[in-house]
Amino acid sequence: MGADEGVIIPQPEGADYHVIGKILAKGIEKIGDVDLILCGEASIDMFSGQIGPRIAGHLGIPQLTYAFKVDANTDKVVAERNMGEKMVITESTYPALVTVTKEVNEPRLPSLMQILGSANKPINDWTLADVSMDGETPKVKIVDIMGIAMERKNVIYKDDIDEAVNELAGSLAKDGVLG
Repeated sequence: MGADEGVIIPQPEGADYHVIGKILAKGIEKIGDVDLILCGEASIDMFSGQIGPRIAGHLGIPQLTYAFKVDANTDKVVAERNMGEKMVITESTYPALVTVTKEVNEPRLPSLMQILGSANKPINDWTLADVSMDGETPKVKIVDIMGIAMERKNVIYKDDIDEAVNELAGSLAKDGVLG
C-alpha cells in the first residue's frame, strides 16, 4: 500500500524485546535520514507494547504512543490519544516514532495495477551482521508460555427477553459481579 521497498532482518533464536528493538533501531539507522517511524501499538511482542518505545529509546528520539489519529505537518507530528474520559493531544518535532492503534485508518483495497506493481518492489534481505548486531545478549528469557484454563458456567437464558435479563442480572448480583 504505497511502500517503495521492504527490508527483512532475521530474528535470532531466543531474542527478547530488547534485542528485537535494537535490531530494528540498527536497521532504521542503516536506512538513514528517517523523519517518522510508525509502529503498531503491539504485535509480535505478545501485545506488550514495548517494541515501538524500545526502538525510540535506542534511537534517542521522541515517541508518541497509542495514537488513534496522526497529523504529520512539515515541521511537527501531532498525535491524538484516547485515554478513556480524556483525549490527550501530543506533538513532536522530527525525527519521531509514533505507535498507532487500529483506529488510525481504514485500509483501502489496492487496485489491480497496484497489486501487479507490488511484485516489482524490492525486498532486501539483511543479516544481523548487516546491522552490526552479532552477539547481542537478551535481557529476558521466556521460560514458558501457556494458556489459562477458563471455567465457565455455560448458562443459557431462553425465556422471555425481560425474564432472561432479570435472571441474568440476579445471577450476576448473586455472584458479586454487580454491586
